[in-house]
Amino acid sequence: FNVPTNILLAATASDAEGPVARVEFFSGTNKIGEALSQPFEAIWSNATSGPHLITAIATDGVSLSAIVPVAEVGATRM
Repeated sequence: FNVPTNILLAATASDAEGPVARVEFFSGTNKIGEALSQPFEAIWSNATSGPHLITAIATDGVSLSAIVPVAEVGATRM
């Protein structure tokens, strides 16, 4: 993608024992967004060029966490 760019990220998260409280999005160890309800989406503003390891961590109502799948939904040039 060309910079500067905003990227819409989406994650799928569910918990059989209750609701998901939040999903946090990371580029490496840097938090780049958070969603508190479904759909679990966040906009990564001013994404930088180069390789990135994007992860999403879902946390439930009793603070148990797990890594969940994340997808780039789209990018828009600023």
